[in-house]
Amino acid sequence: MRFKQYINETGFKKYPKGWNRSSVRKFAKTISKNMGKDVDEKGWFDACVRKMEPEMGEGAKGFCASVKDEYFGQTKWRSGDKTVKPGKVSKNEDISIVKKTFKDKIHNIKDPSQLKEFYNNFDWNEYSDEEKDWIESNIKKVARKIECDPEQYRKK
Repeated sequence: MRFKQYINETGFKKYPKGWNRSSVRKFAKTISKNMGKDVDEKGWFDACVRKMEPEMGEGAKGFCASVKDEYFGQTKWRSGDKTVKPGKVSKNEDISIVKKTFKDKIHNIKDPSQLKEFYNNFDWNEYSDEEKDWIESNIKKVARKIECDPEQYRKK
């Protein structure tokens, strides 16, 4: 199953190569046309699982949930919240997701080798300028604490 390594119980932990939030949303719309159900329509998740199970087996549920999470920009749809609207995620909510995702990861960096590993595994192309700025400023704070220059690890 080619997507299993990218998903977890609350969405994509890392996008597959060449994907970003926009391409996941486009995929959601494309698969919706093939299934005859809109992503925000009741039954989309079950239809997606049925469509993807032949290729993904048990991983289809996680994959379809991750796609729907990305489409809505949150996981509130899972609790049946009827106020959730696709594409209505504010920039503040996007940045708060990034902060929530990376705050502990960045602040748990204790030495230069961990900082290097973070840079080697991070795809800057997946994030907005605002998100990158927040990540960079927090990395610089940590780098000062561990007394190293983060620029030496950044991919050019």
